[in-house]
Amino acid sequence: MAADYREPVRVAIIDDQHIVREALAALLEETGTAKVVGSYRHTDSALDDIGSNGAAAAIIGFDAQVNDPIVTVAKLARLHPDLPLCALVGPGQPGRVHGAIAAGCGGAVSSSASLDVVVAALQALASGQAYVDPKLGGQLLSAEFGARQYRPPARPRE
Repeated sequence: MAADYREPVRVAIIDDQHIVREALAALLEETGTAKVVGSYRHTDSALDDIGSNGAAAAIIGFDAQVNDPIVTVAKLARLHPDLPLCALVGPGQPGRVHGAIAAGCGGAVSSSASLDVVVAALQALASGQAYVDPKLGGQLLSAEFGARQYRPPARPRE
């Protein structure tokens, strides 16, 4: 296996719950592939200056928030259009994913996703790519386009 010499992706975390921010920061830092450079509530005036902390991507909590995360996304998209945003949403909520992407997020991951998926999303966003957690992507497509659930054909009885 080849060594990976990439620098850790610089991440800002936005969530109204301090314990969630601290736990996510600790997990991301422990991987060695991410460095948390800022931790904010949705209402912090520091959001105005989030671009000055050198963040390459921001992950924004969408569940159990005191303040509307769509307002945060809209504000960040307006003030810092070059900062990629990733929504962190609860599983099984394609409406939240749709709203986050419509508001300006370039990515979305489920709060039940593995840490590897979260890091992959942040790395993709920091490198200019969009990213949607595969589980959320399937749910979003089904909700948007009414895709039918695949059922394998019945096996003939012998």
